[in-house]
Amino acid sequence: MSRWVDLILRHRVLVLCLTIIMTAAMGYVVYRLPLMTSLTDMLSKETDLYRGYTEARDEFGGDELIVLAVRSDEHFTKQGLDKLRHLTDLLGNHPFVERATSFLNGGTVRSNPLDPEEIITTSYNQADIAPPKLKELVTADPLFRRITVSADGTSALITVRLQATHPNSLKGKLLEELKRRAANMHQGTTKLRTESGQLSLFDAIKQEISSDFRKLAIDAGYPKQDIHMSGFPVLITSLLQETERNIKELFPFCMVVLFLLLLYLFRRLVDSFLPILCIFPAVIWSIGLGGLVIGHISIITSAAPIIILVVGTSNVVHLVTQFRHEMGRGAERSEAIRAAFMNVGTACMLTSLTTLIGFASMFFQPMPYTRELALYAFVGVICAFLLTFMLTPVLLSFTRSVAHEREQNRTERLSVSLRFMYRLVARHTRKTAALGVLLTIASICVIPFITVENVLTNKLHKDHPIRHDLEQIQEAFGSSGDFEILVKTGKEGGLYDTQVLHGMYQLQVEMEKSKYIEGSLSIVDLVELAYGLFEAPDYLKGLQDRGAPPLPPETRCYKSEPDGRCTDSEPGRNISAQLDKMFLANFDGMDAFVDEQRQFGRMVVRVPNMSAERLVIVADQISRMAKPLFPENVSVQPNGFGLLCAVTGPEILDSSIRGLSTALLIIALLMALLFGSLRVGLLSVIPNVLPVAFAVWFTYLWAGAIDADGLTMLTVCVCIAVDDTIHFLARYHIERDRGLEIGPAVERTMMESGYGMLRTSIILVGGFSVLLMGDYMTLVSMGIMFCVTLSLAVLLDLTVMPAMAHLRWFERGSTKKTNAS
Repeated sequence: MSRWVDLILRHRVLVLCLTIIMTAAMGYVVYRLPLMTSLTDMLSKETDLYRGYTEARDEFGGDELIVLAVRSDEHFTKQGLDKLRHLTDLLGNHPFVERATSFLNGGTVRSNPLDPEEIITTSYNQADIAPPKLKELVTADPLFRRITVSADGTSALITVRLQATHPNSLKGKLLEELKRRAANMHQGTTKLRTESGQLSLFDAIKQEISSDFRKLAIDAGYPKQDIHMSGFPVLITSLLQETERNIKELFPFCMVVLFLLLLYLFRRLVDSFLPILCIFPAVIWSIGLGGLVIGHISIITSAAPIIILVVGTSNVVHLVTQFRHEMGRGAERSEAIRAAFMNVGTACMLTSLTTLIGFASMFFQPMPYTRELALYAFVGVICAFLLTFMLTPVLLSFTRSVAHEREQNRTERLSVSLRFMYRLVARHTRKTAALGVLLTIASICVIPFITVENVLTNKLHKDHPIRHDLEQIQEAFGSSGDFEILVKTGKEGGLYDTQVLHGMYQLQVEMEKSKYIEGSLSIVDLVELAYGLFEAPDYLKGLQDRGAPPLPPETRCYKSEPDGRCTDSEPGRNISAQLDKMFLANFDGMDAFVDEQRQFGRMVVRVPNMSAERLVIVADQISRMAKPLFPENVSVQPNGFGLLCAVTGPEILDSSIRGLSTALLIIALLMALLFGSLRVGLLSVIPNVLPVAFAVWFTYLWAGAIDADGLTMLTVCVCIAVDDTIHFLARYHIERDRGLEIGPAVERTMMESGYGMLRTSIILVGGFSVLLMGDYMTLVSMGIMFCVTLSLAVLLDLTVMPAMAHLRWFERGSTKKTNAS
């Protein structure tokens, strides 16, 4: 270690030049990185459920829908209808919109006045219908009531389907608008040169398009407070805004917080700037290098700069603290630098290694965004380690010496507190150790009882405008609408088989008996509505109740005997032909229920806002209901983005616990190897399990459930928390190898390493507390778990660890020097 310091000091100008050049190069890469968030990156893509989800998207279109609800008491007046019609047209004419649908232009089913036996599709956008009559028709229509209009008619909902991100979309007014916007976007004109670049621009613009729609609603004459929006693109816009805020506001604020804390702890301006000056380039390097691989920054990875800055600063604080100790003893500057690296350098190396283990474990998480964060942080820890051991000696060599008396006075205040803590533990050694072990065991036992939550909208703060809009929409329309069932027949035209239609009907009836389901909508509702026009209401129900055999698709029965025999059928009136006619007539919404080959069916289930755990239970119940209702060759699978998020929660919990257990085992083995004793390695883990378990419980009590994404940080929490344990054990064994008895060795360790442990813990807690200021609850949960874990960890390392040392639990049976010394 001494030779390394001498080498760096001899070439300190070269080190500074290389650091500046590398930082400038990576800074350019960071400048070019786009902010992008994909909701599918929050899902595990290796499951059958996700494959079914993508299959449904291929058949029925993507989730790029925005629902815009406007409230007005004048919807069903001439002026109100004109205003709503104008807004619908404005949205529909937007270059990036494929279709905008309200109750005015949405399709419904009627009998042809010229031929009552024929079904026609039409809309309510007709001037000859008086507004009061229109209100009566729309609010009574099952295709519109509480779907596009509220039951009392005061809220109207417009569904906006965005153009698909596909080469076929890059034409006409969309391409012209893309060129216009590209002029004001970073590297926009460059990306326009290629088709892939155009698609990338299109995707980036769509992620912020919801602000255009809100402005159009205001231009149409609706007050801002009466406009509410929901949908995945709206949520993505919010996440992008939060991502930008994390980088442009929270990260600089974190730097200010760290500087003020360092200034309070060191009371020296130079020592306060030095750790930040050393680690800031590591942040730039890691984001630049990681960005070259990933290509963007998302809502989760936007926390990486804060994590890297805070974690990297802690090692520099240990070195600066030890450097000032040596200077306080009268050592020369260069000798003090060497002594600081000799005393705590090895511990800093091991703490960096354990932190790397924590982030490496995240590579095995099922969600892509977690692996992206792991890559940024993993590279960041390596860069921070390199700069700590390269730049810190150089920067320390430029600092001025401090008078011996002044340095002693600064450390005396902490000495009093640490000495008091040591004496208290020494008097109650067995009680302290026993309490630590018992609390650890208890904390492990209660972990299985926590509830994991992964509802996407709940990841936003409860006062967030998006949450408010969603609540208003649910109050008016009664459901969140993010749950669906995919019926797959496996053959062309199979969806029109009467057995399949019967099964879908009966499934809807059974589902709507549940208190957790507010309603459902599928092609069955169109069938029922069509038969109702022929004065044969509840046809499917009646046919099923009589136990009649399924009718062939080309035949429909109009009159049945009591035994179920059909005595009046006419191929001209068959349901298949009528449904096909609706499909070919571009009946609005038909493509949301059936694909072009008529082999896939989609059932939309309206559910209230519920927990992820309850949603999974409801989906399992539906799967069991459906199995006996359909032919064996028909697959019925609950699906939807909300269900995928809900199912991902338990997967994250399982993988997090496995990762945590593996990381603890690896850390124990590393400690055993370093200190030459398996017992020391295993026992050193005890003070680090309790803080993590307590942090999980604290977060659970605070929020009522554990955010699934926040659980991915469990392993990182324990790997950072173990840093103080490493510093304690490394220093303790150094003192024992120097010949001190257990008591004096523990006291000397408390006096020497305690300063750095307290200071770094304050820095870590203060730095991570910045995450609590965000609106994205996943990052807030991470901040809570980091702060609680690290606060409790340093307390246990200064109480339970000394007690265990007094009981000789950390003795190796030999005073032979190890690598730690």
